[in-house]
Parts: sequence; structure tokens; C-alpha cells
Amino acid sequence: RMSGLDLLKKVRALNRDTIVVVLTSDANVDTAIEALNLGANNFLHKPPNSEEILSVMWRATKQREIFLENAELNPFTERTIHIEIPSQLKFIKGIAHNIIADAKLMGYDEAELRDKIPVTVDEAVTNAIKHGNKFQEDKKVYIDIHIDVERIKIVVADEGPGFNVKAVPDPTDPANFLKPSGRGILFMSIGMDEVRFNEKGNILTLIKYKNSPDE
Repeated sequence: RMSGLDLLKKVRALNRDTIVVVLTSDANVDTAIEALNLGANNFLHKPPNSEEILSVMWRATKQREIFLENAELNPFTERTIHIEIPSQLKFIKGIAHNIIADAKLMGYDEAELRDKIPVTVDEAVTNAIKHGNKFQEDKKVYIDIHIDVERIKIVVADEGPGFNVKAVPDPTDPANFLKPSGRGILFMSIGMDEVRFNEKGNILTLIKYKNSPDE
């Protein structure tokens, strides 16, 4: 007990992936256009002939294929994300989500990334804001992410003076384990396969391989 357009709205609300073809008369062109704006894939004129039905269904099938995942395409795909944020901790939220979402499309294990990426990104960007830029909001933090079928590369750079990486106590040394200094590097080392700083100490490179380098 609803109009065709009301039914279309209900279907789209329940499952946006459902293909909807509207059947309309020549006198209801405006209705067909409204249906397309509401998410219908196509429309047919009353009474439709078999050739028109086949044509519309073929187009709908091709449209659906566009949205299906294609693992065969991944070897030819690279994903990049560039983020610039002011030195405020509130902007860290969402960075890890974007990395995980893109990596998932490239065939990475989402569960594993959820265990590793959020903690790593939080430590890396927090250090850049707190220790690098000293919370100076006129200075930015730059995050560049590159994802391909082999690895996730995250580069975090700040505009601070840098620091002497060698002066930080080795957090894996039992004697330093309970010291707060260097603990962020420990967390990042656990989550990533490679952790590297540039000589100045204001650019951090993190690498996570899809498969362990030892495999």
C-alpha cells in the first residue's frame, strides 16, 4: 500500500546494493527522473519489449560489477593518502581508520591492522605534535601513507628541530623497560616491521609488510 517511489525508498534504505528498475509510462517522465535521483538503476517504458528488458538488465549487471571487489586488480593498484594537521591531538582521530580502510581494499588482514595501526599512529603523531612541534599550532604535522600489495609505508614529519635518536634509551633493554622515555618507540617497533628516523630526527618512517619479511 505505497507508491513505486515509496517502495524504492524502502528498498534503498534496507539494502543500497539492490538493483532497482522502475516501470513507467511515457506520460510519467518526471517520475522516472525522480526515481533515478532516488537511486534507481534504470527504467523501462510500459509495456517493455524483450529487447529493452535484456538491454536494461545487461547494463544493471555491468554497473553492479563495477562495485564488486576485484583482487586481480590489486597488483596494479597503489593507494596514497596525504594528511596535514595542525599541532592538536584531536586531529589524530580518524587517521588510523583511513589507513585500515584502504589497506583492507588491498587485501590486508583487517583484524591484524586493528591491533597494530591505531597504537602506532597514535604514538607517532602524538610524538610529532608534543615533542616535535611542542604543541605550536602554527606548525603542522605531515602524514603520508603509501599502500601497495607488499607493504604499508607511513611517513610522519614535523616542523620541529628534531632530536638525537641515539640518545633515547633502548626501550628493549630490561634496565630501561619501565622508563617512560622511548616507550613510544617500543610500541611502534612491536606494531611495525621497520621503524626509521632521519638524521635530524623530525621524520619518522614506519613500514608494515603484508607478509613477514622472513617468509
